[in-house]
Amino acid sequence: MARMNRLGIRARASRNTAMLHLASTTPPAVFAELIGISIGNATRWAELSGASWNRYAAQPRRRMPNDQ
Repeated sequence: MARMNRLGIRARASRNTAMLHLASTTPPAVFAELIGISIGNATRWAELSGASWNRYAAQPRRRMPNDQ
């Protein structure tokens, strides 16, 4: 990022926008693994984005009529 800044390319705003979008559309555990950050950091990004993943794992899958 320092090299890009020296060249006059400001990437932080675009990076943060991309991080917020990914955090809002991906569960924190998946998000953390995808980009190599801790679950805590991924959860903070999700909170900043306004996403609510706290019920994600608790929601049971609905059975379809053809399920065995």
